Amino acid sequence: WEWFSMDTGASTARYFLAVANFRTSAVDGFDVDSVIYEWDGAAFTELQALPTHGASDWEYFSMD
Repeated sequence: WEWFSMDTGASTARYFLAVANFRTSAVDGFDVDSVIYEWDGAAFTELQALPTHGASDWEYFSMD
């Protein structure tokens, strides 16, 4: 997993949690969704599911 935030220029930033999911059974294949969650003030809720193949890590980057 990897956490990150985005400053939207508003009074509060948005916080996210990215989880890379990896399935270990070759019988079922290695295709499984990895998920990005957003903090809603009380809990992380699913924001977006991304199809991945054997995901094991996320890498963050920044843009100016």
